[in-house]
Amino acid sequence: MTVTQLPPDDQVDAPVNYQEGKLGSPDVQRWTDPEGDVRVLFTWAVDQNLLVEACCGEPASRLDQLARASVEGTRQRAPARCTGPASDLDREELHTNLSGKRTRVTDRDGCPIRTDVASMQTLPANHHCFPGLGMATMGPRLYIRDPEGRTGTDFLVAPLDLDADLPPGATDTGYTRDGRTIWIDEADDTRIYVVAGDRAEAWPRRTQVLTCA
Repeated sequence: MTVTQLPPDDQVDAPVNYQEGKLGSPDVQRWTDPEGDVRVLFTWAVDQNLLVEACCGEPASRLDQLARASVEGTRQRAPARCTGPASDLDREELHTNLSGKRTRVTDRDGCPIRTDVASMQTLPANHHCFPGLGMATMGPRLYIRDPEGRTGTDFLVAPLDLDADLPPGATDTGYTRDGRTIWIDEADDTRIYVVAGDRAEAWPRRTQVLTCA
């Protein structure tokens, strides 16, 4: 078996005359030649792509097992000093773990936090659906920063405030990404406060997930 690491922007096309299949994740493709002797697995892994190739006599189940193990080897893990349950990245599904690098926050000690606990990101200006959109999650709740109103206001439970004052009950979660820290008011989950330096923004909660065609 061979494993090849590729830059994230490299185009990978299915081999000619191969049958296409899936291997447990929407971002993993498996190709098999008509005779079944050669199997190729391709996976998107945020900062790199992996091509796993195996052939010649190994049972199909064994090849899939080896391919899965190769992909699993790219999983993000917390440093040994980060022992809190919120930093137990092994609890994340592999796809969530790999894509989480785009949204992962750290705590006061610099330990990575599982994305089902908290996350934050700003989409790039050339994003095909929501350019420049800010998103953050606290548990299952989604908060957005959409000053251009591209996503509408129907599902927002509060207005966006780009020059907000922290309420008296606001507390610092310690969750930080790109110099911005999430503050919350335990008595009011309609907004979170994203603080950078001496400036705070209030991002409203959205009650429906965003979809991108």
